[in-house]
Amino acid sequence: AEALQALAGPAAGPNGAQMFIDGFSGGRLPPRAAIREIRINANPFSAQFDRMGHGRIEILTRPGTESFRGGVNLGFNDESLNARDPFSVTRPPYQRRQGELELSGPLVKGKAAFSVEVEQRRVDDNDAINATVLDEKLNIVPFSQALLSPQRRSNSSARLDVQLSKASTLTARYSYGEGLRRQAGVGGYALPSRAYESRQGQHTFQLTHTLVLAKNVVNETRVQYDRSRNDQEGDNSIPSIEVSDAFSGGGPQTGRSYSLTARLELQNYTSWTRGRHS
Repeated sequence: AEALQALAGPAAGPNGAQMFIDGFSGGRLPPRAAIREIRINANPFSAQFDRMGHGRIEILTRPGTESFRGGVNLGFNDESLNARDPFSVTRPPYQRRQGELELSGPLVKGKAAFSVEVEQRRVDDNDAINATVLDEKLNIVPFSQALLSPQRRSNSSARLDVQLSKASTLTARYSYGEGLRRQAGVGGYALPSRAYESRQGQHTFQLTHTLVLAKNVVNETRVQYDRSRNDQEGDNSIPSIEVSDAFSGGGPQTGRSYSLTARLELQNYTSWTRGRHS
């Protein structure tokens, strides 16, 4: 995602480039095995889009195939393969485990096909704390610690492509992604007491119908329902203490809170191509 944002360049507005998955906005980046094509459009005056096209990233996923195919990808890394963090006195434990599974094939030959992708990442990362605090005798002393910050993220999606007739195609796709981070909010001047837990979950359902009206006229209807929830939980019953350029202690900046977002998106495009014009 970061590489695509860099390729897209600066965008209009504070949120960076727009990312669209199969024509829909607000989706999660699918696993690499599920990506068929990536397009980066910087034309700000295209009449096809509902807003200026600065930094538009379009990702198209793979449809089901006429023959069964699949793949498995596993990755592992730990602290023995890495150098010590220069801001940490010791080399703390670190481990990254990642797995991807992709499978696609026909359900009814020439009529229906499916594809399934599953991805999971488990990262035991570290946050280096380098602060200046007071000891029990109120002496100014340096404080340095590397705190384990586990992160878990998983994504899964399933796609069904059905050929209704020679001129009509229906595509349905469901995806679910969730993330968890423990010991968030620490590092730098922030002491371990500032830690809190963060969780995210997102359900996305997409339906696309493509109809060929004539040799050079195509109509496409897309419907997307997206529901996401972000949770944060920390013990903010303790007052926080912040000393500029020294330390930040006490309770975390957030207690128990969550945000729930639901979006419904409907699009209908009719494309007419004539010679070099569209």
